[in-house]
Amino acid sequence: MPKKEDEFRLLFLFQFLYKFLPLKNNTHGGTYISKLADVFIKGGMVMKKKWLGVLMILTMALSFSTGAFAAETGGGGGQKDIVDTAAAAGDFKILAAALEKAGLVSTLKEAGPYTVFAPTDQAFEKLLKDLNITAEELLNREDLKDILLYHVLSGKVLSSDLKDGMKAKTLAGKEVTITLDPVKVNNSTVVKPDIEASNGVIHVIDTVLIP
Repeated sequence: MPKKEDEFRLLFLFQFLYKFLPLKNNTHGGTYISKLADVFIKGGMVMKKKWLGVLMILTMALSFSTGAFAAETGGGGGQKDIVDTAAAAGDFKILAAALEKAGLVSTLKEAGPYTVFAPTDQAFEKLLKDLNITAEELLNREDLKDILLYHVLSGKVLSSDLKDGMKAKTLAGKEVTITLDPVKVNNSTVVKPDIEASNGVIHVIDTVLIP
């Protein structure tokens, strides 16, 4: 039989593990904790010291399996792709409709990575006013796809990668010019940079870019 002080040490260890084991609030964790308790205390007798190593190994295994389980089930809350990230923001309804009309949704859901200069709904409304057309007329333009691709770069370009006067080739095959202080793409100001997505990054701009 273990000494009384050893029993207290082991009981303290079990209480500590019960409190801090990552799975304690998880349904699966409750099952594991219960099994640990069964192993630890059997018929009111405290387990012997020789089983302490087994308990510690079990605890480590459970901790690692928690991370694996979370990764497999998406428990960590993975990033959305560019299209879904823009949709969740709620300020890109016209852009979303344009991407759908131009058949570019599937493209921007691919692995990429891509950099998108995303005009807000307000930016599109300004364009509609300047061109004196409706949103429907804009969506029916023959060059709609080229306009949208003019907002997309191949590769992930963060604001920290931008340099004053740099030129960047878009997927439309034409270049945009970057200037700093404030950050601009041609004549459009970047109002919110570096919104990261699973397949790239979004920089929100206040004016629609026209090739």
